[in-house]
Formats: sequence, structure tokens, C-alpha cells
Amino acid sequence: MALTENHLEVSRQLVQVAEKELEKGNLELAAEKAAAAVDHRLTTIAQQRGWQYGWHKHHSENLYRLAEEVKQPKELKLMFAVAGNLRFSLYNELKPVEFMRTEIDCVKTLLALLEEVDWDYRQLDDKDDS
Repeated sequence: MALTENHLEVSRQLVQVAEKELEKGNLELAAEKAAAAVDHRLTTIAQQRGWQYGWHKHHSENLYRLAEEVKQPKELKLMFAVAGNLRFSLYNELKPVEFMRTEIDCVKTLLALLEEVDWDYRQLDDKDDS
């Protein structure tokens, strides 16, 4: 369980680092940290549910599994696509600062949505243990 909690905390820290790096003008590092924040959050959820993780394909598969559980699956998928676009920018041309700021805001929205899904799941899990 400690490993799962570590991934959750790392995810929260990485998005903060991404915002700071963006403000400093370190666009590549900002994109890298924001994308990694999503990876760590999805790893946390996968570990809790006994799903495969460790590769980007697992993150995609797991995100789509999660999308089946939420009221707004389209928003979850869209925010995930934007987060993936940040990773794409690492290997291609970096975008203007304002564009990346919007993408990092989308990452924050995605992390909040994942937190809700995870919270709902943990509540159900707690009821099953009772």
C-alpha cells in the first residue's frame, strides 16, 4: 500500500513542479512533469485494482476502463488525450507557453476526475470490507 500512496503523492508533486517549470520558461521539463503526473496517478489506480501497469499502453487501457465507470466518460478521455499530447510535444516542436498552460490545466482536471473515480471506488471497497 505504501507504494500506491507514494505514486499518488508523486503525482501531486509533479503537477506542481510542471507549473513552476512552465513559469520559468522550461517548457520541455514542464511537459515532461505534467505527463508523468498522469502516469503516476494511473499507476496508483491500477495498483489498487490489480490491473496491469508500467507501460503507456496500460495507462490507455486502464483509462478507458475507468471511463466506463464515470458519468462523464467523454471528458475523462478528452483530458487524457490532451495529457498525451504533452508527451508528444517532448519529441516534436514545443508549443507556445499559453497553449502548454492550457494543457497543464487539462492535466489538473484529469487528475481531479481520476481522484473522484478513485474515491468512489475506495468507498465501494470499504463497504465490501464491512
